[in-house]
Amino acid sequence: MLFISFLIGIYQACTSSQNNDDYLLAGKSIGVIPMAISLCASFNSAYMILGIPAEIYTYGSQFYVMILGTGIGVFIAGEVWIPVLYRLNLVSMYEYFELRYRSKFPRLVMTLIFILKSSIYIGIVLYAPTMALASVTQFSWQLCILVLGISSTIYTAIGGMKAVVWTDVFQIFIVFAGIVAIIVEGLIKTGGWEKMWETNVAGDRIELFNLSVNPYERHTFLNVLFGTLIMWGSPYTCSQYLVQRCLCLPTLTKGKIALYTNFIGQFVMTTMVALIGLIMYAYYATCDPVKAGVVAKNDAIIPLFVLQEFAEYPGVAGLFISCLFSGALSTLDSTLNSLAAVTWEEIKACACFKSINKKHENMITKSISVAYGVVAIGLAFVCHNLGSLINVGSRLFGACMGPMFGLCLVSVLCPMVNLKGASAGIVIGQILNIWLSFGAMMYSSAPPTLSLNVTDCSVFNITLAADEMSSTQNTNITQESLGHSDESVSSIYLLSYNIYPIIGTLTTVLVSLFVSLCTGFNQDLCEEDAKYFYPYSWKLYKYCHLKFLSSTGNCPVPTINDRKGCSQNELQKL
Repeated sequence: MLFISFLIGIYQACTSSQNNDDYLLAGKSIGVIPMAISLCASFNSAYMILGIPAEIYTYGSQFYVMILGTGIGVFIAGEVWIPVLYRLNLVSMYEYFELRYRSKFPRLVMTLIFILKSSIYIGIVLYAPTMALASVTQFSWQLCILVLGISSTIYTAIGGMKAVVWTDVFQIFIVFAGIVAIIVEGLIKTGGWEKMWETNVAGDRIELFNLSVNPYERHTFLNVLFGTLIMWGSPYTCSQYLVQRCLCLPTLTKGKIALYTNFIGQFVMTTMVALIGLIMYAYYATCDPVKAGVVAKNDAIIPLFVLQEFAEYPGVAGLFISCLFSGALSTLDSTLNSLAAVTWEEIKACACFKSINKKHENMITKSISVAYGVVAIGLAFVCHNLGSLINVGSRLFGACMGPMFGLCLVSVLCPMVNLKGASAGIVIGQILNIWLSFGAMMYSSAPPTLSLNVTDCSVFNITLAADEMSSTQNTNITQESLGHSDESVSSIYLLSYNIYPIIGTLTTVLVSLFVSLCTGFNQDLCEEDAKYFYPYSWKLYKYCHLKFLSSTGNCPVPTINDRKGCSQNELQKL
């Protein structure tokens, strides 16, 4: 798999022109279906393939509601955000904020947040499959990180966006094959669909409509829906590595088709990995591998299952490892390419780059991609000391995605928000979210799990003492149940990790609106600024603006030639 990915990267490097338009946007020559597959592949990382089943195995199926939140996020991107970016014809989506507010500050802040968030994310994505490979081979996890990180960095750096897309197309089929193999073998070993389902019902794993509004419960319908809208759906709006894929297509219609086709793939893949979580519980219902001391983390349960059940099938364990590597590579390559894109777009205005030619420009962009690959490898080593992949990844990801999503929404939907409001909103929202997310990682206790038994560990050929055969029962995550008495300080760190990105989004939106109100809203808009906003929002703004100014005897929205006044003809047009 790695060898073929290298060949694809080398081929694209040899056949592509040496300019950044081809390197970063594939010359806008990729078809809709390959781009949709690439989007889907980038979403289905090894972090997701291992993390979602572990989450459902431990906490039940309520997390599956994430697919609804993701769907809402895709719809917002396709109907509200992507059309605006197509009109502006941008490479870095964060350039929009400079054009919208006529200031580099919001653009710079959004770019820095994206770089921070993406660097952390690819570190987790790179680390995730190393547990699996270390479980079924003699390789150490450190060596696995180096092999995977160096491989993805090299073929992404030399081949650019075309290499990213076509390796994703190749890798998604390996991911699909690995997932299907686990599902088929798992259903056989657990006695079929009905037996597997009955075991999960008995273990309280089946839950989709927990309508509790308790913010301390890990998963409820509402906090998963809105939390994953921001963590899993909003990247289609405010993450360069997904938005850039849509912008690689020549027309808006094709971009939207690719986006929605991608979601069909997301739905199928998410359903399958959620099913794997239920299968794993049915298989280990009488002996939880973590409590039995067989593995250290729930994220390693699937590799353990592969080691146990596929040893007699030559090549199948290798297929699973390739599945995880493909999932990691498909996310790593696209993120490295987008990081290089936004970084170059920020630094190319420097005086030292003014006179360089296209070939040198392309070499610098490739060097930036390599640099981020080295950063990813370094951060992956740090991830070894972290806890659950979904828990840690969601907290860190949510710390950044909430404020970013909030600023995207108010920028494109609320023309009255001005530079001061937007700047205050993103800064305050980001500071608050980082404080909450990192505070929760440092001070919160591990949330109670559903029942995990070790009553019969014959599946591992081990016998536990009677006092070790216990189970943990499901309890609501409340201040009282976790034993914290200092409500003013500790309770905020016990909130569900799904709540933090929601807080970040709402804080950014409300602060932006409030500060804009206090500073006189946006008084510097003209008809030519309509391209920066969702069309219906602009029409509503013009209507309200006209009503207000008519009542005060002033003129309506000015033209670009006269921002402080307007003619009678302009009034009649409005």
